[in-house]
Amino acid sequence: MEHPALVNIDSRRHDFAHCFGGITLTIHDLAKIGCLYLNNGMWDGRRIVSEDWIRQTADCDTSYHGYHFNWYNINYEDFIRPENSGYYALGIC
Repeated sequence: MEHPALVNIDSRRHDFAHCFGGITLTIHDLAKIGCLYLNNGMWDGRRIVSEDWIRQTADCDTSYHGYHFNWYNINYEDFIRPENSGYYALGIC
């Protein structure tokens, strides 16, 4: 990543990250995460995330309408299936 990230915490006393998320990144750094997934965990010819982790987090889980490991998979049963499969992360502005 090129820029510092901001992680929201529950409180200053406990210093734990919010259980529902709360990380703020630049759009360029978010795009790098997308590229990392598109390349199965490889960056500049080096493996920095295991291929198994990429596969586990991107697999479709129908339990929560396609939501799994902080990703939404568009192949779950209630979604109109596109020609190409995929997944996405949803941010809050």
